[in-house]
Amino acid sequence: MLSKEVPMFSHPPRRLSYDAISRRALITVAICLLAMAASAVCADDLPPPPQIEAAGARYLKLVAQPWSQPIALQVLGFPCSFFTSPCPGVDCPAVDCVIGYVQPDGLLGPSPIFRPWEEWGTVFVRGAEIVPDASYTARAVDPIQGPGPALAVVKTYRWGDTDGDCDVDMADLNCILDAFAGNVSGACTLQSADLRQTADPCEPPDQLVNIFDLLAALDGFAGAPFPCPFPCSPRLTAISPAIQRVHDLLTLRGEGFGSFVAGSSRVVVFDGTTTFEAGTPEVWRDDFIQVRMPVGDLIGGSPTPLSDGQLFLKVETAGGPTNFLSLRLAQPQSALAFRELTQIVGDRDVSQVLGSPSFNLARTKDGEVGDVDGDGRPDLIDNNSNNRRNSTHGVVRLNQGDGTFAAIELEPIDAFDMGGPFFTTIRAGGTFIGDAVTYDSDLVDLTNDGLPELVQALAGAPTHKIRVLFNLRGSGFVDLTRSWITSPQGPPGFPDDVAHTDVDQDGFVDVAVGLRFTSSAQILRNQGGSTFAAPITVSITDDPAPDPTIEAQARHGAVGDAIQQRLTASNPSVHDVFFVDADVDGLPDVVLVDENSRSQLFLNDGAMPPSFVPRQKFRGSGFLSFAGEAADLNADGLPDLAIVGSTGVAGLADLYLNDASNPGIFTRVALPSPGPGLLYDLEFGDLDLDGDIDMIAASIVRNAEQAIVIWLNDGGGGFTELTAGGASTVLPGLAPYERLSADLIDFDLDGDLDLYVTGADGQSVQGGGFGMVPNQLFENLVIP
Repeated sequence: MLSKEVPMFSHPPRRLSYDAISRRALITVAICLLAMAASAVCADDLPPPPQIEAAGARYLKLVAQPWSQPIALQVLGFPCSFFTSPCPGVDCPAVDCVIGYVQPDGLLGPSPIFRPWEEWGTVFVRGAEIVPDASYTARAVDPIQGPGPALAVVKTYRWGDTDGDCDVDMADLNCILDAFAGNVSGACTLQSADLRQTADPCEPPDQLVNIFDLLAALDGFAGAPFPCPFPCSPRLTAISPAIQRVHDLLTLRGEGFGSFVAGSSRVVVFDGTTTFEAGTPEVWRDDFIQVRMPVGDLIGGSPTPLSDGQLFLKVETAGGPTNFLSLRLAQPQSALAFRELTQIVGDRDVSQVLGSPSFNLARTKDGEVGDVDGDGRPDLIDNNSNNRRNSTHGVVRLNQGDGTFAAIELEPIDAFDMGGPFFTTIRAGGTFIGDAVTYDSDLVDLTNDGLPELVQALAGAPTHKIRVLFNLRGSGFVDLTRSWITSPQGPPGFPDDVAHTDVDQDGFVDVAVGLRFTSSAQILRNQGGSTFAAPITVSITDDPAPDPTIEAQARHGAVGDAIQQRLTASNPSVHDVFFVDADVDGLPDVVLVDENSRSQLFLNDGAMPPSFVPRQKFRGSGFLSFAGEAADLNADGLPDLAIVGSTGVAGLADLYLNDASNPGIFTRVALPSPGPGLLYDLEFGDLDLDGDIDMIAASIVRNAEQAIVIWLNDGGGGFTELTAGGASTVLPGLAPYERLSADLIDFDLDGDLDLYVTGADGQSVQGGGFGMVPNQLFENLVIP
C-alpha cells in the first residue's frame, strides 16, 4: 500500500524535486498501466486519476474525476526511456525530476491545493516544467488516503507544432494567426497556439497569442530547438557498458553534473522500491562520471542486495538531480563453467585467439585490460619483462570483435631495436623501456579525451622508473614521459603496483605507485592533463629502515620467487597500493600492502593537496602479503577489503569487513588456505552473475591445481573455494605454470566475465627463456 502521508514540498516551481513520492509513482504507473489494460481497478480506497491529454507544446489538459473528498492534482514528469518520441528526429527531454501540484491558475507549485473534484473540472496546466515533446503523467491526491494511481502517460507537442501531427508547417502558422484573431476550432486551440510568454520565452506561457508566439512557431518551422533549458538540468544521457554487473565500473555521460561536492554529489540506483547509493566516484566531471555499480546498501539496518529486475539510475548534484535512465543486470543462463580458447600443446599456444602464437611466449609480469583503440571492445596489454634477455617485447592485443585479438609489439627496447612494427612511437629525446621489469601498468585516461594512456611501473629502467605513453586517438601510443615525469631518477625502490583515481577531485585522474623494497607509495597528482605535480609520499608508520642489499640483489640478480623468500620481517616492501573510500566520507583513501604483513590504511584529510592520515593496520597471519582490493563484499553499501599472500608455504587470504556503525574500522576474517603457493594477484567480479562479488587469485606455484584460486560469494560475505577440488576442474586446460596475474574481461561483450591468466615468475618451459610461458584465455559460459 502506498504511504498515506502527503509530503509538503519546499522546492521552487522552476525545479520541483523528484523524491520518494515520485519514486512510488513509478511503481504505481508500471502496475496500473497493466491493470488498466486488464480493465482492473488499482485501489478502491484511492482517488482515480484525472484524465490527461497533451494540449500543446507547453500545456497539459487535466479533467478531474468524481471523488468523495476534496483532492489535489499532481503532475509528474516521466522517464523518457519508457516511451520513444512520437516525432522522428526529436530528442526526449529529461523531465522525470518534475513533481508539482496544480494550482488554481494552472501553474505547478510545491504545495497541494485540495478542492472538490467539481471545482477542478477541466484545468489546463502550464509552467516552466511543461516543455515540448516530454512525457508526463498525473494523479489525484486524497488528504487522508494519499496519492492515487497514475493510469496514463502523454507527450506534449513538438516545438512549434499546434495540431499534434509532429510537423511544423503552414497549418501551424495559420493556427496561430487564427488564434490571434480569436478564431480557434478543432485541433487549433488557445493552448496549442500559446507557445511562450511575451517577456521571457522560458517562463510559463501567458495565455495570450501574439506575434511572439508566431515568431516561436517560425523558429520551429526552421528547425530551431526549444530555446530554454529543460527542467531536469543536469541531464544524464548515456550509461555504459550496455550490460551491467555489480561492481562494474560504469561510465555516465551527460551535462551539468558540475564539480563533485561530498555530501550532495552522488549516483543512486532505484529498483522500484529501494534506493541504493553507488560508492565514491573514481572521477566526476561536468559531463562524465565513472563509478562502481552498487552491490547493495544498508536498508533499515540490514544489508540489502540490489534487485535483479528493472533498475533506474540518476545522478544527484549540488544543482539538483538528473533524469533517470533505465538499466538491468546481466542474468545467468547456465551454471558457472569455463572453456579454454587458447590451446597449449607442448608448452606453446597453437591457437590464433590471442594473435600470432609467436607473441604468446614471454615473461608477462602483469596483464592489463582496457579499450585502447576506442572501438568499444576491451583490449589486452601484456607487460612483458626481461625482454632483451628473452628476445621479446610487450604486446598490445586489440580485440577484433570476432572472438580473436590482433597482437602488435608494444614498443622498441632501445633506439637500435630492429623489431616491430611497434604500437608505440619513441620520438627523438624520448625514453626507452630497456630491459626493465614491468611490474605493472594501468590504462588511465589522463587527458580526459576518452582514450586511455599507459602508465608503466618499471624496475631497472635506463632512465625513468615511471613512464607515460600517450594515446594517439586509438592508433597507437607515443612516449611523453619527459612531459609528465619531471625527475628522471624517480622514486626510491622499485615502482611496483599502479592504481588510479581522482584523489583531489579536480576532474583529472591521478596515479599512485607502490614502491617495492621501501615502506612507501607515491601519489602523482594530474595537473590539468599535461603533467604530474610533485608526488605525495605515504609511508607505513612503523616499518624499519630497508636493507639496501635486498634491492641490489633484485636489480642485478636473476630474480624470481627466490628473492621473495629472502625478505624477512626486518625489510619493508610495499608491493601493492589501492584506493578505497573506507570511511564513506566522499574522499578516496589509500591502502598500502606490505609484503611483510604490515599493510595499512590511510585516510584522505580533504585538504588541497590532500594529506593521508595513518589509520588501521592490517597485521595478517602470513609471512608475505602481495595484493589487495576493495569492494562491497556483503551488500551493506560499505567497501570491504581483501588481502592475499602466503604463509611462506601455502597461500593466504584475509577479508576485512567494514563496520557499519563505524565506517573505516575493519574486522579480519581469515579464509581457509587454498593450499601450496604464493597468492600474487587478486581480482573482484561477479563471475556467476548472482549479484554478489566473487574473488579470483593467481598463485606462484608450478601446479595447475593451485595456480588459480576462485572463491564464490554466498551473498553475505561468506566465501566458498570453487577450486578446492583442483583448479583444472573449473578451468579445463589450465597449464601447470606459475601465474602472476588474473584479469577479468568481458572480451566477447556477452555480459559475463571471461578470464585471462598470465605469468610466470622464474619458471621456464622447455626451449623458453627466463620466466617464459604462454598465457591463457578462458571463456565464461554463464551466458553461452
